[in-house]
Amino acid sequence: MVSNIRSFGIHGIGGYEVSVECFLSNGLPAFDIVGLPDAAVKEARERVRAAIKNSGFKYPVSRVTVNLAPADTKKAGTVYDLPVLLGILAAAGEIDAPAGDCGFFGELSLTGDLRPVVGALPMAIAARKCGIVPDTTALEHIGHGTMNGKDGKPFKTRAGGVMRLETLIADVTDYVTSKIKENQTVSDDELPQTAKCIAMAALKYGDLSNMPTKDYVFDLDRFSSFEGNTGPYILYTIVRIKSILAKYGKPVSPAQLLSACSAEQKQLMLVLSRMADALWSAYRDSAPNTICAYIYELATAANKFYHDVKILTEPDPARQASYAALIDLTRGVLETCIDLLGFSAPERM
Repeated sequence: MVSNIRSFGIHGIGGYEVSVECFLSNGLPAFDIVGLPDAAVKEARERVRAAIKNSGFKYPVSRVTVNLAPADTKKAGTVYDLPVLLGILAAAGEIDAPAGDCGFFGELSLTGDLRPVVGALPMAIAARKCGIVPDTTALEHIGHGTMNGKDGKPFKTRAGGVMRLETLIADVTDYVTSKIKENQTVSDDELPQTAKCIAMAALKYGDLSNMPTKDYVFDLDRFSSFEGNTGPYILYTIVRIKSILAKYGKPVSPAQLLSACSAEQKQLMLVLSRMADALWSAYRDSAPNTICAYIYELATAANKFYHDVKILTEPDPARQASYAALIDLTRGVLETCIDLLGFSAPERM
């Protein structure tokens, strides 16, 4: 099978598109790279072979031929490690072939970690010239940190290999499932879906709540906690609001928001009013952690409000309806924000 991965090279101070063609054939196992590769490109064979195995994939027992086109232009550097790895895995059927409107470049470590390369700017410009990046899209450099273990080093499996995302999701889901069973808060029928929702919230919120450019420590206990600045805490707030509204039992849409009569209500209203600013800031700075900080502040204000204000026992019907409308608005804002972050809330926790 043949796969074709789009990549880029450097010629002088400019970039150009390179097609990385990978072909697996019968015969004695071998790994050949053609297309005028220099020594660093040829050494990609060892880096790619080790990275595939240490990332949990099967290295094909076949004759591997990689052609870097155009074949009459000399290729240099380590930028082709990543596209070669993707091409081999796609040709072997280990992964789906990447979309044709994507380009890849990057150096690999033996464990499968991705390392920076020289010449990213001219290669990004080449991506625009060849149509991968449309003219309407601005080219920006967005730095990123690493996810580290408690030892401060890049997060690995217990065996020392690269943690695959599907394995990480399964581990977090198992961990959350055990905690839910201990608390006995949901039925056995609801347990799998509820655990999945909470696990995804713990993972995504734990990752996105950090500044993108900073390293952070992956702490499963902290990320999965139902208290503090965590995804499960945000979900708990949403579920708690739904429970209060269910007990209220009346439609909230016709209710009017009355002026604040307590410090807790005023604070909740003020935080709600800053939603647009938070979303715009996250968009402008490419910083989803801004949304996380906002909904944590909102969830904290909401919890303080319904703990200190007796919503269900309020004697004034108009005031009670206003309270209900306020927390329903809070629920809507929280659900909108977590949808932007890529997770959702269960019905019960």
